[in-house]
Amino acid sequence: MFVRPIVYTYSSEEIALRKHCLQFLRFKNQVVWELEAEKVLVYLFSNIIQVIGRWSPKGSADAVTGVLNIKMSEKDMERAKSFELTASEITGLSWEDWFIYRIDKEKKDEIHSPDHFETRSS
Repeated sequence: MFVRPIVYTYSSEEIALRKHCLQFLRFKNQVVWELEAEKVLVYLFSNIIQVIGRWSPKGSADAVTGVLNIKMSEKDMERAKSFELTASEITGLSWEDWFIYRIDKEKKDEIHSPDHFETRSS
């Protein structure tokens, strides 16, 4: 069964203020990575929000397209589904857990297992 998500995009103002850039601490040495988000997908029958964008080590020009999956509490998911928040307000809600995976269009046959991360930087 396919369920179409609610799609939120970032406004010009959010992009100008860099509210579409989310930062993460990755790996054991806690390297700062940044996701430059393009859109936020909110599913009505799930507690997962997907953020699609390009991610890379902060300051690096080498970026790949990826999907950030955010798990939220029921209360915050209800707020995200309310149609009253912007994309940056949704990604600004508290996250219970998250993982990100790579979408490599040049290597469609290669399988990328999800990388699980436990912290994000503010």
